[in-house]
Amino acid sequence: MSSVFLVEDNPLVQRYLVDLLEQVGGFRTACFEGGDELLEAVEQDSPDLVLLDLNLPGWKLNGEAVDGIDLCRALKQRSGKGPVVALLSAHVLDEEEDRWLRESGADLCFAKPIVDPHQFLQRLKNAL
Repeated sequence: MSSVFLVEDNPLVQRYLVDLLEQVGGFRTACFEGGDELLEAVEQDSPDLVLLDLNLPGWKLNGEAVDGIDLCRALKQRSGKGPVVALLSAHVLDEEEDRWLRESGADLCFAKPIVDPHQFLQRLKNAL
């Protein structure tokens, strides 16, 4: 069973994604609420996939405010190739998606809300 680390600041969206990933997708999930906690867990547990919300108000890494792009960069720098990383945002435009992927080093980008959950899960599984 593949493992997913989820970073989502909205509790309702987080609950939806956990249910979708576990009950429909068959993934094992863990949720995180801070950048330092996430990076430490990735180093210890080597998840297959990390889902990162882009907008993370109040999140910090080493005492500095971060967003999903910053966390993705830190993840990729610390873990080399590391896990597959997918960005999540409620504000995805095609030109922004390309820029976010380039700037962050992420592997995938998804718009929220997830309109087609089966396509979402299939893209995640294909990336693994």
